[in-house]
Amino acid sequence: MQGACWLNFRAGKAAAERSQDATLKAWVAVVACHGLTALVSLWAAPHLWAGYHHPLTWIAPVVMLVSLVSVPFLVKAGRGRAALLASSTVIAALWGIVGQGLYPRVVPALGEASHSLTIASSAATPTVLTSLLVVLLAVISVVAGYSLFVFIRFRRPAV
Repeated sequence: MQGACWLNFRAGKAAAERSQDATLKAWVAVVACHGLTALVSLWAAPHLWAGYHHPLTWIAPVVMLVSLVSVPFLVKAGRGRAALLASSTVIAALWGIVGQGLYPRVVPALGEASHSLTIASSAATPTVLTSLLVVLLAVISVVAGYSLFVFIRFRRPAV
């Protein structure tokens, strides 16, 4: 759906009708997949829904639903940029839903829950994080310097 919305946004008036049709077909497939996934997760993994006891946890699902429902209306109205933004919001909200469902277990273990990889058990030590910061700053400096060199060396003369 994201790719179809991007094509709809970039296609222009010449291919607008075909790109709108492709976007709407992709939207139907996405809605069907989301509905099927929600039903299967209720049956196969009810623990993923345990965190939704507080009203604030429903923000991401509501945002996803509103954005998902708005895509075909925005496409039909010829607002490609807004449809692309709504499709991007669906993806961002879906990641929020995944994070809420998995928290605090980042990688749940099959079988016994105590073997799961949690945020606390997977955190690096401060020494490792400091070393990583130093190395990354050095590498980023080299990459930025090389990019600047290539940009200056190979820029085209003004015509």
